[in-house]
Amino acid sequence: MSSFNSGPATPGVLHHSFLECRGGAARVADLLCAGLERLGLQAARSFEVVQTHAGQRWMDDHQGDWFAALAAAAARGWLVHLHASGDWLGLLERLLPLAPRLVITIHDMRLATGGCVFPTDCPHFSRACADPCPRGLPDTAARRQRVAALLHHLHPLVLCPSQWGCDLVRQAVPGLAPRLVPNGIPWPATLPGTLPGKRAAKLAAGVSPAARLALFVAHGGEAAGVKAGDTWQALWERIKRVEPQAVGYLIGGTTHSRQGDLVRWPYLEPETLGRMFAAADCLVYPSWADNHPLTVLEAMAHGCPVTAWAAGGIGEMVTHDVTGRLVSVGDLEGLATAAAELLRHPARGRRLAVAAHAAGATRFTEAVMSRTVLRLLTQHFT
Repeated sequence: MSSFNSGPATPGVLHHSFLECRGGAARVADLLCAGLERLGLQAARSFEVVQTHAGQRWMDDHQGDWFAALAAAAARGWLVHLHASGDWLGLLERLLPLAPRLVITIHDMRLATGGCVFPTDCPHFSRACADPCPRGLPDTAARRQRVAALLHHLHPLVLCPSQWGCDLVRQAVPGLAPRLVPNGIPWPATLPGTLPGKRAAKLAAGVSPAARLALFVAHGGEAAGVKAGDTWQALWERIKRVEPQAVGYLIGGTTHSRQGDLVRWPYLEPETLGRMFAAADCLVYPSWADNHPLTVLEAMAHGCPVTAWAAGGIGEMVTHDVTGRLVSVGDLEGLATAAAELLRHPARGRRLAVAAHAAGATRFTEAVMSRTVLRLLTQHFT
């Protein structure tokens, strides 16, 4: 892991996230760190919550003070690129006297609002946060006002992976001009999830090749609030009634269990999750609001057709009936029907998967994302 306390003092970028390695923000930070280095720019990582032994060694090197890495980066003239924090307001307050060259990627809206992940159903959002907050969040009005003032003082380059998210940021903090940078991931050159590769992938995952495999994936599993994890069981029951050969995997919780043809798995690392997508016949992705979810990209990259609610930026990733199937947000019956149809007719799913893989290979790769970010950094800071 790179350190700012050694090596040449050449300007580079420090990517900071809340979690060390799990979740979309940390994954994008890792991918950009590696991608910018391949493009010749020094890059390093910092984080607030340790999740690996390597991360603990890094934290020990900083005497348990992760903010020391940000301060050192700012002092050396490096860019500080923030992806997530457990305390956005506190972090911006601490950065203000350092006057760093600052970049912020908006993965969700907690920074730009009074604390809401996505406030799309809040009647107060377009004006100012209500106090008291109808969602029970503390000091929302004062927090939103203070964060907006800090952002205007710090003058960051603001990035967002969806146009939907960019529009929300502009509405939340007038005067900010977020730039669109779609998320990107490692993209296989060939489609891994087509026959006979899908049969082999199912066998490797311990699933019968005759099974119709449906995946539900979210960090937090059935406890994932915005990702509608509490709808998974009901969706599965509807799918199973229509397609008796269906096998369901609910991935992202904290436990491992099996109940008939329904399997619950905890969080999977990207490489393992990619193998599951290569084996699956359908991703079932309900979400009340979403920016540019990596889960959808992983499915597209690995040959798993996507069925999803058309929430937030998902419609910018999936074209209905061309690269996936979209239904209205909240429509359980419609989503279950769309998923069951692809399970019953694998050829239709393969058609969508082939188109999705081809479309994503030109738009959603880590290389495209890194080049776009480097171009924006060059334009903004030189």
